[in-house]
Amino acid sequence: MVTPLWNQPYEDQLSTKQTNSREFLRNLSKMLQRNIGEMSPWLKQQRKNHSRMACELEPIKPSPVLESYRNKCEFTISKSVDGIVE
Repeated sequence: MVTPLWNQPYEDQLSTKQTNSREFLRNLSKMLQRNIGEMSPWLKQQRKNHSRMACELEPIKPSPVLESYRNKCEFTISKSVDGIVE
């Protein structure tokens, strides 16, 4: 699904995105601490300082435009002169 939050009120969308971002950063930070030994002491302190995240997560900033707005993503896939897919 391209827009899974389309049927939620905007404030709920922002809250969901903030929660998802927080959980992603917590999981990433835990994985990094487990797998990158030399960073472990630093990450442990960072996670202690930032609610189990390696860095501060700022609040999502609401858009002033709520109607007639859409994201647009374009991807170009082609073969190079050498036949390599880019």
